[in-house]
Amino acid sequence: MRYPSGLVACALALLGLALALAGCASGAASGAARPTDTPVTVSLPTSTPIPTPSDPAGQALLGVARAAAGEDALSVGVTYDTPTRHLTVTVTITGSVPDTDASIATAYARVKALTLAVERALWASGQLLSQAQVIVMGPAQDEYGEVTDQWYGIAVLNQPAARRIPWASATPASAWRLYDQTYLRVSFTVADDIITGPVATYTPG
Repeated sequence: MRYPSGLVACALALLGLALALAGCASGAASGAARPTDTPVTVSLPTSTPIPTPSDPAGQALLGVARAAAGEDALSVGVTYDTPTRHLTVTVTITGSVPDTDASIATAYARVKALTLAVERALWASGQLLSQAQVIVMGPAQDEYGEVTDQWYGIAVLNQPAARRIPWASATPASAWRLYDQTYLRVSFTVADDIITGPVATYTPG
């Protein structure tokens, strides 16, 4: 059976539109935060304030983390799970949204330096720890272009690895390679997210 050429053209146009919409939906999903390697369990932070711990161990660890972060931190919060001895420290820094190669490199350097300072102090504190996760947050654009505090870098360090790190001679870069899990943010602006897709890189320990 022969169909009018106008009807065929219309059908082809509708098919092309449907495929384009499907591609857009797929691209939006690919822009979500995810590691570029094997997925692991890690708590990606939000801008929700972290409550001050009420238990003595949590309060002591909060004091250690605040002192270690120093003046480079706008705020420091901790959550400490006593049964598992898992600690999460969230350090928020200030500054402009990284939007150039140089400013992104500076942001990464701040993340690694803060992480080393906090991790080293925590494991030398004498408090019981089986895992210490440090999250550094700072200003970045969300998917709507609004600037909010979002995570820049995440490092997870378990007790066995912590014992092997030469803390006295470690540098921010050398220690970063020895943590069990590390994440660095790739996309800090909406434009970056459109170009790069993933917003995190993952390095296994």
